[in-house]
Amino acid sequence: MAPFSPRASASRRILLGLALLTALPASATDIVTFSQGALIIPEQATFQQGCGSLSAYGLVWRLLQSNEAGGFNANHPVTVYLAIDDTKQSPNRCVPTNKHLPPSPNNGQWNDPSWNDGCDFHISRADAAPVVPVPPLQALPASGLFPEDDLENFATNTNEARPNFARATLNTASGFRDAQYMGGSFIIDAKDAKNALDFLNSSAGADAPKKFRTPCNCDTFTNGSGCFYVRMHQATIEFNAPIGRRLNRVPPKIALLDLDDDNAVDKSFVKGGMLDDYLRNAGLDFAGAGGCPQGTTSGCTLNGGQPGLIYDSLHANADLISTSAFTNGLLNAVDPATQRPRYRVFWAPHWRIGNSTRSEYRSNGDGAVNQAENVLNNISHFTNQRGNGLFAECTSIWSYEHTERPDGSLVPSSRFQGDNVFEKNKLDDGEHWDGRNCTDPDYRNESSPRPECIIYPNPGDPFSQLGDFRFNNVPGETENYRTTFKNGVRRLAVSWKNYAAGNQYDNAVHVAADVDHRGHDFFSFNQKDNDPQKATIVYLAGHDFKDSVAGTRIVLNTLLNLGSEPLQSERTVSAPVALDDTNGSDTNGSRALLFKTSYNAVTGYPPGADTYTPAQGSHWVFPYYPGTLRAHSLIGGDALSAGENSLSDGTLWNADARMPAPGDRNLFTYFGGEVTVNPSLGVNRTAPHGVLQVGWQPEEVSGTRINKSFSTAPNPGCVDVLKLGRATARDGTFRYDFIKGSDGICDLQQATQYSQQLAGPDFGGVNEMLNKGFLLNDFNAVAMMLQRVRGYCYATMSGRDGANETPILQPSNTQCNNDDADNKAHLGGFIHSSPVVVTASPQIPDRTAARPTVAYAAGLDGQVHAFYVSGGARYDGPAESLQFPNPDASARFKTDFAQRFRGGSLPQPGTELWSFLPATQLAGLRNNTARVNSAPAVFDVFADFVGSGRREWHTVLVANVGQTGRDLFALDVTNPLKPVLLWHLVGSHYATASAPHSAVALADRSQGGTDWTYSWDEDASLFLLPPRADPGRQPSGLYDYSGLGGSRGLSVGVGRLGMEPVYAVFVASSSSGALAVPGSPGSPAKGVQVFAIDVATGQKLWQWQQAYTSSVDNSAPAAPTVSQDSSGAARLYVGDMEGRLWELDASTGMNVNVARMGPVCTDATPCKYTAMNIGGLPITSQPISTNVGLARIPRDAAATSAFGQFKGEVVALVGTAGMDWVPDTVGGRFHALLLNAGLRLPLGMDGKRLDGSLINANLAHTEENTYGVLQEPAPFPLVFAAPEHVYGNITIAGRTAYFSTAEESVNDPMLLSASVRGRTYSIDLGNTAATQAGIQPMSGASLANYGGVAVYHRDSGGTSQDYVVGAEVSALRVTRIDNASNTGASSPNTKDSVDGENGVLYQLLNWSQRFLE
Repeated sequence: MAPFSPRASASRRILLGLALLTALPASATDIVTFSQGALIIPEQATFQQGCGSLSAYGLVWRLLQSNEAGGFNANHPVTVYLAIDDTKQSPNRCVPTNKHLPPSPNNGQWNDPSWNDGCDFHISRADAAPVVPVPPLQALPASGLFPEDDLENFATNTNEARPNFARATLNTASGFRDAQYMGGSFIIDAKDAKNALDFLNSSAGADAPKKFRTPCNCDTFTNGSGCFYVRMHQATIEFNAPIGRRLNRVPPKIALLDLDDDNAVDKSFVKGGMLDDYLRNAGLDFAGAGGCPQGTTSGCTLNGGQPGLIYDSLHANADLISTSAFTNGLLNAVDPATQRPRYRVFWAPHWRIGNSTRSEYRSNGDGAVNQAENVLNNISHFTNQRGNGLFAECTSIWSYEHTERPDGSLVPSSRFQGDNVFEKNKLDDGEHWDGRNCTDPDYRNESSPRPECIIYPNPGDPFSQLGDFRFNNVPGETENYRTTFKNGVRRLAVSWKNYAAGNQYDNAVHVAADVDHRGHDFFSFNQKDNDPQKATIVYLAGHDFKDSVAGTRIVLNTLLNLGSEPLQSERTVSAPVALDDTNGSDTNGSRALLFKTSYNAVTGYPPGADTYTPAQGSHWVFPYYPGTLRAHSLIGGDALSAGENSLSDGTLWNADARMPAPGDRNLFTYFGGEVTVNPSLGVNRTAPHGVLQVGWQPEEVSGTRINKSFSTAPNPGCVDVLKLGRATARDGTFRYDFIKGSDGICDLQQATQYSQQLAGPDFGGVNEMLNKGFLLNDFNAVAMMLQRVRGYCYATMSGRDGANETPILQPSNTQCNNDDADNKAHLGGFIHSSPVVVTASPQIPDRTAARPTVAYAAGLDGQVHAFYVSGGARYDGPAESLQFPNPDASARFKTDFAQRFRGGSLPQPGTELWSFLPATQLAGLRNNTARVNSAPAVFDVFADFVGSGRREWHTVLVANVGQTGRDLFALDVTNPLKPVLLWHLVGSHYATASAPHSAVALADRSQGGTDWTYSWDEDASLFLLPPRADPGRQPSGLYDYSGLGGSRGLSVGVGRLGMEPVYAVFVASSSSGALAVPGSPGSPAKGVQVFAIDVATGQKLWQWQQAYTSSVDNSAPAAPTVSQDSSGAARLYVGDMEGRLWELDASTGMNVNVARMGPVCTDATPCKYTAMNIGGLPITSQPISTNVGLARIPRDAAATSAFGQFKGEVVALVGTAGMDWVPDTVGGRFHALLLNAGLRLPLGMDGKRLDGSLINANLAHTEENTYGVLQEPAPFPLVFAAPEHVYGNITIAGRTAYFSTAEESVNDPMLLSASVRGRTYSIDLGNTAATQAGIQPMSGASLANYGGVAVYHRDSGGTSQDYVVGAEVSALRVTRIDNASNTGASSPNTKDSVDGENGVLYQLLNWSQRFLE
């Protein structure tokens, strides 16, 4: 048991935990997808001279200033993103491009992992330069992209940077394809690029911002050089980056301790003017930057005695002591207008505290024995406030840690980091200590004894962002320090000498081996008292770093990262789902249900709360972006009312509030599956086509499941089927990665990729014991992290955070290190994941009782959750004994729900039954970047799952990771209480510092041969099936998903392979840019990819791709839509970023709109057309941004309506321009395209237009090339005024189509405002206005709805009601339609459905509409 200490009561803990959850969450490391055209401000020596690196801070500050009221960008604020991979292993190791080579020793490759574990993000493009320079003082071109030019880069030496690089020619012709960034670069997204550049290029004002974009040279950095030129890059392709902070408002004003008297009355001494030097180097020394605090009595005259914009100069001790006007000193003054603290950040660059006998002093009852102690107590009061920050440099550190009272005892209130004896300047030769990174390969390659160096234990912290600029210490009254640190201090730079692999900065034995040179600190940070609701404290030793780029960066990092007030708002952008739950009752509102997921948009967290580290383990917030799934009542009980409702109104249950206890959760993953040729499947079982992904083993995700028994392989206490070793890459080269085999280490620990693992020349062999040592050292840290993911609080026997503390893995509430922790599991947010609600299947008989209704949703915690909804009492699984290719996960479950249901004991509705965490997402737990950010699809499949030749009905869930991933997976949920992983496909792996290895074997090549499937290239294909030759039809492997990019959703359908039915999942993705290798076709650098996949096996049925030839972004497309005829899946509709709609044969993947005859088309040179194209509009203006909705025009449509001449026909509805990179000057469009073959433009022959007029073959060919083959009646397309773009999901309910528009993009959900304007439209397809003016938005719907609507129908016998529910970012809008009969315009009905007419079956299986028909 942990030693007893006073703890919060249980009720207080719950209240504080809720307060922490609702008030604290904010800026985290979070993966954001940036569009091409985004601007990058590099912070590494290869791309940015020293003056530019520092001036970048000034540029950012000025940009944020322009967002203020009355500023240049006040009406369109610019957001600046600080990119930090906070799990990177070094602050400096990142080879800038594929045209640079790291220093020796290296493996001969630019991407040698040992020299690339310090990158924050990378940008790759297969066919051209990934970034281009932003020319100085030039406006953004109309295209949104600057033309290519050589990217400037600099040769560096070891005096400037480590590692150092030669200059390289960087352009497309030179083969420049990869750019990597480090050191906390700044990013401005494409949608803000124009506003940012327009401001930076302006010459207005005395200190015009154009100085940051005016070329100058500072080859050798010097203080006060007067050169402020900041080089900028622009991305030519979409990329992902981990974001440490979002900045869109000016940082808090600094209270700067800058003045003193230094006399008998006030003996404090301050070295003034130091901040001015730092600000001068950043280009922020403009008139009015500094000023005087209002109410000071110090005689301050700066800025005419008026307050400054960046800082106010405070006096020691006049502005720090308690007075009648300021009880806790002027430092803690409250603004009378806002009633908020005037200052959030306090800087003391060089302050030697002395006592004072000032007459204005008034005791505030703090117990101080003199004014010096009162000063420190008031500063301590300042640091007790949430969101505040304190920076201390040099002597100020000693003033806080070692100020004596008259009796010789130390003042305790300001001992912010030291726990007992605090020493300074004990490091031999410390005044100019070499900051070379001890873990750099070239340092470790030197012979022992090796020279002085620095260990950087937390290189991902915001205050550690130095880039590769060389850090050397400088002299000072406190030039280094040593102490036993308080609980929660993160040490950022620690002295060392003769470093050897395995040395640990906090290992007492290692330090004692050379105590004069090891274990002394240069900078560090913590939250006061290890309490995330108190101030952030930063210490920096050394007197003055104005001549050092790296040192000045440490100071300037505090300018942007200290002082933040957490904010949080619940948001929703996903589609709601309605269900008539026959297990429920109207009496309590449990029958007519609406399911809605949400997430919390959070900003302003204190530094470090997003990333797990034992030193501040109790600070770590997981999941960082919380959310929930709610079930709302539509009828009965406390039902939602007509009109606007809050997201919590009408709640029947909230899944987050009903999460099981951490120890009871069924949280699992799978390891070991890989594509295998001729696998052994058992008696009378054969892999289809002789190849199958097999070998999956379930594993519980928990810290109690891993162990330290590394000596026996396989490890008997856990799943141990993987090890790190020599893996074969797609091109035949080798890499250090996970491979099949055991090594005595639990796969769960290794897959978190928490510990550094060194490859060496033999891919881990020579470093085996060293690597096991790393894993052993981190064992407790990983175990506790996994327990936190389950929901336990962080707890140790001592009650202190830290890697060397003894963990309590299953703590009680009273044992939590953080008194405010609630020791409870919470759900991650749901952004793009609408829930799918699955009832008992009519195809699958159940034993004893029907299976329970279950809701599935995927979230920002990297998990797919299964929630109990209703029914299932006495359920005992399927009636038949079904066969599965892999073991079910229930053997690793903590709670046996199967037994409970069998016995009739049901959980509360909303209870999590289980949660699947894909192995690929384990590496993202540490920094909260684990994601499954898409909507799952669930459907019944009749297939052979085990190679026995016998088909069975199963229920299968398929999901993809989302836009930031390259993988998708399928779970068998036939028995929702015993899920089984069927397959997990990962097409490519882009190594990062935080996840250098792939815990799932890549499916990226032609195992099993290329005789069974193919890939179509739209540009090169003739669309001829074998045995005829086709240059665009390339043979491909059944498990070759190397072209798979990011995706937003998927659809399902039933097709045929010969005479056999095949249940397929259809995925549309961006293109990965994989290069062609023998046996595996390449994929375009930018484009759209479509895959048809056999749901039972994960084998590829076909692949189709189309390259983009314009400057559009490589964004993930919307989910494809499937239509089916009597033979099965017939057509697949896919939209792309160039505004084209493609119509593919669902069975073969061929473009169906191909003409092989006519004036210009032949069999040898066929004409290939889109289903729809945007004509002469700018190609970057109208990307397809919605799903394709299929609907039937009613037979009784009004003759005068827009569709009056097309009764009974099927129409495809699609919207455009709803991508974040589309300019606000463009309006979106909504198309209604008729699908009947007789209503299309003729292919290769004369024919008729939609209005009956004749058109010859030549003109038809011209129009088909321009607009596509499908036609639409007036008033379509609907053209909206800028900036109204079409977003979300088109929903078909009966004869009514619903769609939505918005005036802002949702690229960054964390910045989404609740007041974004938009409209929701409903179109009665039987009575559609013939003019656009007649098509009006729904009444009251004036806010953006990014997800679409759900429609619930209730037949009351003779009359009926339809409930239309839309989600408007932060509210639910309910429209009740009362029908005089049992159906209305929005009521599902057979005659208006796309299901079946005259023997032809059209079944819409897109996830967003499947519940409505």
